[in-house]
Amino acid sequence: MALHQFDYIFALGTIFAFLDAWNIGANDVANSWATSVSSRSLKYWQAMILASIMEFCGSIGVGARVAETIRTKVVDVDLFKEDPSMLMLGMLCAVMGSSIYLTIATKFGMPVSTTHSIMGGVIGMGIASVGANGVSWWGGNINSGVVQVFLAWVIAPFMSGAFGAIVFLITNLNDAETVGVIIGVGAAVALIVTIFFLPWLYRRLLKEDWQLQWYHLFLGPLVLRRGEVPPPPEGYSIVQDFYSGHKTMEQLQAERAATQENRPSDLENEGELVKESQNTSSEALKSGTPSDAPSVAPKPEFSIIGPRPEGKGFFHPAMLFWQFKRFFFRGIEQDVVGLQKKKNILTGDIEMTHAHAKHYDNRTEYMYSFLQVLTASTASFTHGANDVSKYVS
Repeated sequence: MALHQFDYIFALGTIFAFLDAWNIGANDVANSWATSVSSRSLKYWQAMILASIMEFCGSIGVGARVAETIRTKVVDVDLFKEDPSMLMLGMLCAVMGSSIYLTIATKFGMPVSTTHSIMGGVIGMGIASVGANGVSWWGGNINSGVVQVFLAWVIAPFMSGAFGAIVFLITNLNDAETVGVIIGVGAAVALIVTIFFLPWLYRRLLKEDWQLQWYHLFLGPLVLRRGEVPPPPEGYSIVQDFYSGHKTMEQLQAERAATQENRPSDLENEGELVKESQNTSSEALKSGTPSDAPSVAPKPEFSIIGPRPEGKGFFHPAMLFWQFKRFFFRGIEQDVVGLQKKKNILTGDIEMTHAHAKHYDNRTEYMYSFLQVLTASTASFTHGANDVSKYVS
């Protein structure tokens, strides 16, 4: 029987479910892709496209069981048969509490668990509406009731830590043991990588084939039959500098020591020298004298928003279109790597943390960036199957 008098509950629930899902994208999805973006394996907009695809596939493909758990196995819905509107109102309160909490946490940059948020909301709603006995704390086995979620919170960190340690230890085994592990658990993957990926990497990194595109990957060994590589355009780099802006420990210590030695008087003198240098440069430009060091204009990066239209009023179509793009795409063009240098209570001295990391060859970083994206995609798929489904339910 349709209860049209409670349509407003459905409408409000949909709005706050959208807000909750939005916060998942801003908080939990960022957890999966943060390492890929901050390490420059992917650009921010590339990570968002892959995240959208993997989260959608995970929630649609294998998320039904998780949605069913939140919907029926946390609070006994049979207790609401006489008053179904109370269940609707209770679920609305749960999603409202979860979405507001996640919005506040995301505002302050805190990576919190969306599972804790919605589970706490549903459990609190159940206790307030039908009492603690109405909550399915134990369904007869560890695969039912709230206990399965509580156990997951305890077991998951240990399991993820154990698997991470195993993977790390495998990389430290000798050659014979490593080959045995690879053959045992990933023969098919190794075969695909050998046939398609390695020839492509050989042309890309060793032959420095700057004309090689991603779709040449599907040619497999045939990519080795490509001819000689012509000289690349001036300023073109096959592999980006993954450590741009990240200092070594020696560089950071030297920079901070020099900063501490600068007294206010030194800074004032430096300001005068800069002003004098600017005046000298201006005079040189007026006289037509070229500078000793040729200036090379940096390559402009692609921007969806683009520059602000000049000489246009606020209600001019060009200005309105620019404001529209800025409103929706401003976050995509954030300098994520640059923002990492900020100090705050949550991150501490992040610049010092990065300085402790060992710097490897950029080609090595490039090779492992594919594995990083693969693991992020897997995490995003399972996250869509798990967390996104909670808010659909």
